[in-house]
Formats: sequence, structure tokens, C-alpha cells
Amino acid sequence: MKKELILIFILFVFLFFIQIKASFCDIYYYADENGVAHFTDYSIGKKTKLIIKSKKKKSHVSGKYSNYISQAAKRFSLDPHLIEAVIKVESDFCPKAVSKHGALGLMQIMPKTAEELNLKDPFCPKENIMAGSKYLKQMLDLFNGDFKLALAAYNAGPNKIISEDNQIPKETHHYVEKVLHCLNQYKKRKIAYER
Repeated sequence: MKKELILIFILFVFLFFIQIKASFCDIYYYADENGVAHFTDYSIGKKTKLIIKSKKKKSHVSGKYSNYISQAAKRFSLDPHLIEAVIKVESDFCPKAVSKHGALGLMQIMPKTAEELNLKDPFCPKENIMAGSKYLKQMLDLFNGDFKLALAAYNAGPNKIISEDNQIPKETHHYVEKVLHCLNQYKKRKIAYER
């Protein structure tokens, strides 16, 4: 237990004094059944403890990419707020984001999917938004416009959803709800996209 507390303290001091421009996330801690300490940017239930609360950005970051979002929405006949909500949940508008599974950029596109979509530079915001929107449209078409199934497929892969008889896996359900919540919030704003 002493080692864990020392580790937490060192991490806290490190993060407090070294301010990383792009990091605006909460930090959670938990110890697994073998006593190994883990630090994540998301809660995995009651066993995690919030150890660092992030400072939230005051400005609305998506405005920086609104032109690309509008273009993608027009090109693929998507609601721009849906694209925006997916970006918010996937990367929190961080164009250089890389997940622990290797997903890349604003819309967190997996390398294999990027290749299938002919995405050359996943860290280029315009290219990533266009490719991610194209993939999102493919998922909507595949699941006959069902938002929940399309979002689940965007997150977990279409084969996973199809193999589960179009049931959303438990681990994907939270993701879908987060995107739909963001979508509703963005639609309530007064900001309108060009159509």
C-alpha cells in the first residue's frame, strides 16, 4: 500500500508541474487482483479512484473544425452534430490522439480501417474527419439508419455487432449513450452548421 501511495504522489507531482498542452482528462487509479497499479483516463467502476480532476477547456473546441465537419456532413448526408458528437467522445477534439488499441486521430480510426478508407494521414484533421464520416455513413447504411447499432459498429466493429445478432455488447453500450447524449447537447446549442 505504501508503494502505491508513493507512486500516486510521484504521478501527481509530475503531472502538476509538467503541463501538457493537450491533456484535459481526469486520471483514475486502481490496483488489480495482483496488486499492480493502473492509471487510466476513464473510470471502470467502483474499484477506480479519481486522483486528478482535469481543468475543463472553456472554449468550444469543435468550432476549430466546424468547416471540415460541415463539408463531411454535406458529402455523406450526415447530421454535422452527429459527427461532432462522435469526435467529442472518441478523442475530445485532439487531432493527435492515439488510443491504447491503436485508433488514430480525431475520429479514432483503426489502422486497418484507415487503409480501407484510403486515409493517408490520420493526424490531418480534414482527412480524418472525412474518412471517419465516410465510415460512420457506411455503418448507418449497413444497419438501415439505426443510430444505436451504427454507433456500436463504429466503436466495436460491424462484425462484432452482426455476430451478436444486432445486440449492442455491454462494453459498447456506454459509448453509444455518451455519443447520443453529446448529440442531444450539441443540437440544443444555437450554433448552426452551414448546409
